[in-house]
Amino acid sequence: MTVVQSPASNESAAAAPPADSIPMPVATEPPRAADPAYLPPLIWTPEVERCTAQAIEWVVSDMPGGTFIGLPLTGKSHFLLYCKKVLPLMLGGSVSHTLWSFLGFLNWNKEDVLRLMMFQSGCRAVHARSYVVLFSRLVDHLLETAQAFGARRFVAFIDEIQELPEPMYQVIRSVTAKVQEEGLCTCTVSVGQVSLSEQVDHLYREGNLRVAGRFFGEAQPFNALTVEEAIAVLANLEGPSRDFTARWFPRLHANGWSLEQIAPHLRRSVLQMSGERGLTREALLPLNYFRPALVRMLRILSARSDRDDGLSEAEVHACLAHQSYARVMHHYVKVSEA
Repeated sequence: MTVVQSPASNESAAAAPPADSIPMPVATEPPRAADPAYLPPLIWTPEVERCTAQAIEWVVSDMPGGTFIGLPLTGKSHFLLYCKKVLPLMLGGSVSHTLWSFLGFLNWNKEDVLRLMMFQSGCRAVHARSYVVLFSRLVDHLLETAQAFGARRFVAFIDEIQELPEPMYQVIRSVTAKVQEEGLCTCTVSVGQVSLSEQVDHLYREGNLRVAGRFFGEAQPFNALTVEEAIAVLANLEGPSRDFTARWFPRLHANGWSLEQIAPHLRRSVLQMSGERGLTREALLPLNYFRPALVRMLRILSARSDRDDGLSEAEVHACLAHQSYARVMHHYVKVSEA
């Protein structure tokens, strides 16, 4: 590849020292990654496992659709991506799927909705004005994809479904209905914010059974993690042979340290923050607060390669505080079961 450089003046060229005269540092050890991938993009959590099992039950029961409702930053979108990945593995490859996200939906018309669904499904033939043409192209694409996989089921994962106005549900329904006419069992698995609960109640009160029954046959909560569930995430990442620590922190591994030793510090830190804010119910950890706090902890360990001990309670507390968790934790508390 030819690199084109801007012309330099004679003075600046003359001022530059010869390359062999520039002192270079002597490498004494392999360079450390500036941005190590400690965590995979998708991680297991007990809540993700619970909701994945529920979604699979909806699919194999030939249920038209169900939804999960929860607060922001609890990991609902993460769950959809996780479920989308494991669903074919759990069902033996008998399922074809797509993911449609309506984040930022701003009163588009039905043609715009179809174009968005086409683009997110991998169909780029979106340059048409006719609804009928766009509709047929999307359906053909979904059917061709299902046929390529030998699938007998089609699952549409829908993110931020609360953004859709009622008339636009029929656009999605018309697509899934046509796919079903061609011999595939269809199911929608959606997630939405807490405002979706009121929307679903409104649909049932108004007798809009087409939408209510097709998309919201069952509504389940999607919760933030309890502290013990967050600790279970640490144990799952570590593995029974402490493989995580052996890979990333061999010196600590040799001294018997593991991720699970963060657990008591995490319990006390969350308890202390709860007490400082006068919370009377159990505080929960949203995944999108817990994950960056955990990565920050791991970066602290990485920067202290000369020490043989792990993290202190003060460091764990500081990592949670750095994410402004204390400012929002009163929103994420365990609801008492009736």
